[in-house]
Amino acid sequence: MNEVLDPLKDAVVLLERYHRQYGKVPADLVLTIKSELARYQIGIVTTFYGWLLREKPTIAVFFCEDSDTEDDEHGPHERSLDDFLMAAHPLYGAM
Repeated sequence: MNEVLDPLKDAVVLLERYHRQYGKVPADLVLTIKSELARYQIGIVTTFYGWLLREKPTIAVFFCEDSDTEDDEHGPHERSLDDFLMAAHPLYGAM
């Protein structure tokens, strides 16, 4: 199951890096991660959130915030998780 969670964990590490450098995180990346999680079985989702709460509580807060959009976790988003990770490669590679 770890290999399934690796891209999601990588994205959280990227969020953590943004938070450290800029004091905020890209909301569209949080929405993309949530959208990606909606595709997984509940066991994987709970494992991810358990890891997030234990290991990255500062970032977990951003997954609890409501964006005032009723259906923000469902439907296609403009960028995929891979798009974010590839676009941030120089930033991500420095971690």
